Formats: sequence, structure tokens, C-alpha cells
Amino acid sequence: ASGVSVEWNWQRVEDGLPPDRERVLVSYEDGVCAATYNSDWQCDPVGSYAGDGCIFDVTHWMPLPSTEGLE
Repeated sequence: ASGVSVEWNWQRVEDGLPPDRERVLVSYEDGVCAATYNSDWQCDPVGSYAGDGCIFDVTHWMPLPSTEGLE
């Protein structure tokens, strides 16, 4: 969509974790996916597959970007 921008606000895992069960984007050894954290990282099954859903070596996370302004 024209005129829509996304602000990337990656947080280092060492600096803190998202609230439990909040859906966020994560960067890990195999790429980027939407995931939740609750004592371990669970990758969302939509659009990606990470075995049993657990992903490892997450280095960064960020809130999901807003879809405001998208058509």
C-alpha cells in the first residue's frame, strides 16, 4: 500500500522478553516468524514450520507491526 511504513523495533532477548503468550515477531537462526513465549518459544504454524513448533536460538523479538492503513 502506498504511503504505509513499518517501524522495526527489534528488542534483544538479553534485554527482556515479551509478556507471556503475546504474539510477536522473532528473529532466530533459521529466519523470522511470528511466535509466542511461555517458558519457551513457539512458532506459529501459519506460514512456517519448525518441527513441533518450538524454536531455539531466538536473538531478537518485536511487537507485531500495525496493520493500520493497509487495504
